[in-house]
Amino acid sequence: MTNLQSRPTSNLPVEQPVELTPDVLDRVREGVVTAQDRRVRRYIDKDLEELSAIAHGQADGRVSGRFRRWMMRRFIKTFFRVRIENRHYIPTQPNVLTANHLSHLDPFLILAFVPPHPYYYILGDARTLYNKSWKRWLLGWAGGVIPLERWWKEEMAVMAAAEAGREEFQELSDAIKEHVPNGSSIQQMRQIDQAVQALLARSDGIMIFPEGVWAIGKGVCIP
Repeated sequence: MTNLQSRPTSNLPVEQPVELTPDVLDRVREGVVTAQDRRVRRYIDKDLEELSAIAHGQADGRVSGRFRRWMMRRFIKTFFRVRIENRHYIPTQPNVLTANHLSHLDPFLILAFVPPHPYYYILGDARTLYNKSWKRWLLGWAGGVIPLERWWKEEMAVMAAAEAGREEFQELSDAIKEHVPNGSSIQQMRQIDQAVQALLARSDGIMIFPEGVWAIGKGVCIP
């Protein structure tokens, strides 16, 4: 008989419960407003249409990788001075690039300095990617977005508090359930899965940003 022992997990980051502070509640309210924004909805629908085309072997409306990198680099260098260390570690073959997530500028910063090939598609939270007009303009122009529609952990904390009897959160909880997609659409997830497989098959790359320890620490790879 084989004796299986669980691996020690003391070195893994423990996600802290969400404290419903005024700042957190403001973010939740902004998220609900963004979910109802027709402009955001148009960009998400456009991305999903292009993903459907990709899944069926058709070309999408992205700009060239070299031109996108040039534009992103001009944008980033307008506001920041960037120093790149260990440039030789930047992958040049098709891959899934997983980056530490410290800022909502991360996708734009990385696209400004990775090679134009493989062409990276950003797989990220739809509302976060499109919640500002400059993001909608830049990503809408460049293309290459895989939008995920889901409830945020802050929103789930609000709904849990309301279900636990915290009446002051009931109205906001109801608004979340009514207006924010919860990410359970099987059709949409299948569509994204098929598109990702097609992108990797044609030698493109996928860029993802885990948020489990957002702005706190580095990700941990669990064997």
